[in-house]
Amino acid sequence: LERTVDLRVDPVYSEFQIETARSCGPGQVTLSASGLNASVEYYWYDAEHSTDPLAIGQIFETPALEKSKTYFVAARNSLGCEGQRIQVEAEVSHIEEAIISFDGGVLSSNYTGNLQWYLDDQPIEGAVNQELVPLQSGTYSVVANVGGCQTSAYYEFSVTGIEDSSDGRVSVYPNPTKERVIVELRNVDPAELVLMNHMGQTVGSAVFSVKDGIQNAEFDLINTPTGVYLLRIRQGVRDIYFKIIKE
Repeated sequence: LERTVDLRVDPVYSEFQIETARSCGPGQVTLSASGLNASVEYYWYDAEHSTDPLAIGQIFETPALEKSKTYFVAARNSLGCEGQRIQVEAEVSHIEEAIISFDGGVLSSNYTGNLQWYLDDQPIEGAVNQELVPLQSGTYSVVANVGGCQTSAYYEFSVTGIEDSSDGRVSVYPNPTKERVIVELRNVDPAELVLMNHMGQTVGSAVFSVKDGIQNAEFDLINTPTGVYLLRIRQGVRDIYFKIIKE
């Protein structure tokens, strides 16, 4: 009497490739497993000891998640034998939305770094600081990169000239200028002076001297490139702005 035995051997797999992903804010996360032969199926679970899989296949699309969640995946061979379950993290990142504010002729982002300003969807060269001085009409936007995620904001700007609110307490002259700008402040309260270019970068500062109840300061612009600049006078919690034209 002869008996034929069909003996099949298929290894149990506990190592394979896993790719995780991230959702920038609440949403679905796509996880994947690969690297084994075509006869292997990947089983996805919501816990290490769950009996029923959430999905079967190389790709697993999670439900909409409000926060990060841990899943498990295992490889099941052609004989139905399942290997060790491997932990997979579906990451949900919560970042603060970008905001653009406008005050005294200056656009400001709520982010201070890892950002880029755009005008009509075109990047503004060198505009990577928190503040930007808009010099022409258009749609300004800022894109901030935060932990692998991006957030953006938009601001419609129309050039109408920068109005100061100095109530006659400040004189800035000559303006336009070719060489220097003199600033007179008709009070003795402590004040700071900063001159910025259109990218919001500081290109100069000056210190006031006091005489007869009037504060005086001077900016030397001889070696400063021609263009439009913004003078900011900060006194306490109040900022006063003047647009300076260097010819």
